[in-house]
Amino acid sequence: MPLRFDLLTLKLYAAVVEEGSIAAAATRERVAASAISKRISDLESSLRLPLLTRMRRGVKPTEVGRALLHHARSILREVNELDDELSGYARGTRGHVRILTNETCIFSFLPEELGEFLKRNPRIKVELKVAVSAVIVKAIADNMADVGLFTGGASADDVTVLPYHQDALVAVVPTRHPLTRRRKVKLADLLEYDLIEQDRRSTIELLVLAAAARLGRPMKVRVRVESFDAMCRMVSVGLGIGIMPRPFPQRLGKSMGICALQLDEPWAAREHKICVRNLTAASGPVRLLVTHLMQSAGRTANLVPS
Repeated sequence: MPLRFDLLTLKLYAAVVEEGSIAAAATRERVAASAISKRISDLESSLRLPLLTRMRRGVKPTEVGRALLHHARSILREVNELDDELSGYARGTRGHVRILTNETCIFSFLPEELGEFLKRNPRIKVELKVAVSAVIVKAIADNMADVGLFTGGASADDVTVLPYHQDALVAVVPTRHPLTRRRKVKLADLLEYDLIEQDRRSTIELLVLAAAARLGRPMKVRVRVESFDAMCRMVSVGLGIGIMPRPFPQRLGKSMGICALQLDEPWAAREHKICVRNLTAASGPVRLLVTHLMQSAGRTANLVPS
């Protein structure tokens, strides 16, 4: 006899795994911990397999439990999209797209492109969040978002990657810095000075660390920040040199007293990419958005179902 799964049990099970404990999941979902525990125990009994490894301080999924989590997330996502789309007809909204993007895209070209898309498709709504590139690709693979915008070589199984915009990294210094006498600089030139570091998971930080290691040179870091806006501000008061995408100093340079220098390194040229989990199975709004973004970036795209 085929197994029967109910949506509430799947939702509670996913919450337990994501929170790492039944008690934390109970708080999050506002359900008694004993009720969650019983549902999971009943599910394990029907499967005749353990889904969770119980530890002194929480739980973690077994191999079977991880497989169930993957499918549970997919089912819950589809149900949420169905509910959102059907209820959206009454509100005049048809479709919902979750976008996960890196900081560069949201600061430069994405707002205008997204604005044009929403103007053309007023019945589609968008949820937008910012993350580092490695997190974005994994989130798409795990069905935690619909469209990801990222840079670098991050990849995952069952994720489709498409070309998007190109940009370049630059070295950002105060306007009176000695390096401003040069038209372009190498990383070796920058390593003579204090640098401002980013999130260690960011694509740019990984590139810089790897390049410095190849040179056999240490990085002199005084400050670590989590955004390019903050980095520009730190540069403006002389706390170090920043390495960032060109759009940030272009927009903030005059007001902050900073300038951008061409970074003469092969890894300074970057390719932004779009990733989706399954383009063929994606909803109409997702395919419309991906098509629009690629065409806005001058890429060939024909992803809208005929």
